[in-house]
Amino acid sequence: MTVEPAAPGSGGSSARIDPLRHPAALSNAISRRWRPYRFRAYVLGALAGFLVGGIVAPIGTTLVAFVLALAASLPAPTVPWAEVVWTVVFVIVFARVGSWAIARWLPRDFRAATESYLWLAMLAEAHWRTQLGAIVPRTAAAQRAFLDATRVTPATASELGSIWLALGDLDTALKVYSQMPDSTPFERHDRAAAVWLVDFMGGDDGDLASLEAALGPAGEDEGWLERHVELAVDRSRVALAHRGDWVAPMAAVRHQLGDEPSELMWRFAAQPAFRTMLVLGAIGVTAFWVFELIR
Repeated sequence: MTVEPAAPGSGGSSARIDPLRHPAALSNAISRRWRPYRFRAYVLGALAGFLVGGIVAPIGTTLVAFVLALAASLPAPTVPWAEVVWTVVFVIVFARVGSWAIARWLPRDFRAATESYLWLAMLAEAHWRTQLGAIVPRTAAAQRAFLDATRVTPATASELGSIWLALGDLDTALKVYSQMPDSTPFERHDRAAAVWLVDFMGGDDGDLASLEAALGPAGEDEGWLERHVELAVDRSRVALAHRGDWVAPMAAVRHQLGDEPSELMWRFAAQPAFRTMLVLGAIGVTAFWVFELIR
């Protein structure tokens, strides 16, 4: 699988490549499909926050105030402790429910496809760090600088070739991929899959069935599953290029991956969303109370 690339048109000869065939096209399609569900998650978080922070929490603080009044230990009226409790509860519930919905409350097939893609992307990142000992360059400028500073070897040809693909230089990518090792069946499959992606970006759908046949049935080598999922991602690329159902091929392999993709989804979607929504919620309630004070 290629590294997460720069957008089409960011450098090299990518202007001649159909944007739907660019390596970034599939991740962009996932982001676009996800957008309305993110908005829905924010709305759900706000509704849950109002329910818990505006109804449940006030009932709780009222009961506490009643008990404290009976005990003659109610805080001074100048301390708006109840309002503080309601506000904190609202912000936390808003962030927690919303972030849960972003990662979990999605159509079953879309969530399965996204988890399959994320699982493969994380493996690609791990391979990159193992082979090159560096983070993946994300921008066109960083990618070019990395290429200038890194020598191509059989062990790094796959990763470096993917940068040339991201930059849209198909000819150079093909030359780099030609240095990939091919002494084992898996290595020959990897080289053929890399060449297929170059041809696909050039406008040829190729023959994924032959690639799958060459991969063979599931074996004991754990690398088989990764390559099997990569073929599903490539089928999604072809479907997207023809404006077809690009979700189904990736969703179809999700059941083979166990619980790890769901954990990755939570780590890379829900947890960042929780932090973001926590900040947004805090800004929102701060603005509300400032407005209340100056009215």
